[in-house]
Amino acid sequence: AIGEWVNTHMAYISGSSRGTDGAVDSILQASGVCRDFAHVVVALLRALGTPARLVSVYAPGLQPMDFHAVAEAWVDDAWHIVDATRLAPRESMIRIATGRDAADTAFLTTRGGRMTFNRQVVTAQLVEGELPPEDPGALVRPGVAGPEAALRRVEEAAEQEAARARKAEADERPVPSPGLAAG
Repeated sequence: AIGEWVNTHMAYISGSSRGTDGAVDSILQASGVCRDFAHVVVALLRALGTPARLVSVYAPGLQPMDFHAVAEAWVDDAWHIVDATRLAPRESMIRIATGRDAADTAFLTTRGGRMTFNRQVVTAQLVEGELPPEDPGALVRPGVAGPEAALRRVEEAAEQEAARARKAEADERPVPSPGLAAG
């Protein structure tokens, strides 16, 4: 419900916020980037008494593929990803860092002085198939994304195919007539 509310009440506008903006600033501006959406989700969840934290991820489903910020909520004895931007499928996200807020999960931090950042290259390749479709209402747990989830989906598909094959084989077997049993 919180992710839905943030998604419908805020606009994702690149460059619309400062790195120092907090959740209140983002709510008042009704716009922001993924970090702002995640901050608002975390703040609202905490205000309702639900443990929440901010997570930096790599999101293969983003166009273009890029780093992303999402929230996690403690629901039903597990952490679940909340991405109020709805810009990428949560199952494909790869965790980079987890913390109380964006300051804990920053990709780069400088403490005074001058710094020049020339270049950073990140490469990701979808090995097989397509990214999973996003179901905004589903609970998605971290740690089941990436290679583990892909392997689990392959194993589940193989089990389903084997069950279908067994059923098809059973359907094709002749059923003996009760009155013609050998004896």
